[in-house]
Amino acid sequence: MAFAIFWTLGAATASLVFALFGLPFVAIGIHGFIGRFAIDARRRRRTEYGLTDRRVLIRSGKTNTEIRSLPLSTLGDVSVRQHRNSRATITFGAFPSPDGMPASRSPRRGGVVAPAFEQIENGAAVYDQLIQAQYAIQASGLGTPPNPPGSAWSPFGPV
Repeated sequence: MAFAIFWTLGAATASLVFALFGLPFVAIGIHGFIGRFAIDARRRRRTEYGLTDRRVLIRSGKTNTEIRSLPLSTLGDVSVRQHRNSRATITFGAFPSPDGMPASRSPRRGGVVAPAFEQIENGAAVYDQLIQAQYAIQASGLGTPPNPPGSAWSPFGPV
């Protein structure tokens, strides 16, 4: 981005056409540096999460609504990542790598990201409800979820 700004300013002294040629590169640099955070925040604002006694629901989008419904009985790995701002991300499926992206399905590599409740408030309470619902499914004989409450590991303390 710095080179694009330097080149555009230098080209502006020579010709307006050269300066106009550099503007798209400056815009791309600004988007990569700042704009991606605004787009991510907008996407999260338009996403709603739900947890029932049988399913995890993720509804995203405003005009092109996508609804993902994941059965608790076959959910697989559930991981929790506590953020500094007292929010948490609960990921369903592949265990995330240290940078928060699923190790083998990073969008940077053109893959699909595992479904998640991203940066939700009260992550500990939602995680506890999720484990309780999975335990209830196991007790009813409809699935094979994780350990019963009190014996499951939680980053928030005892479940």
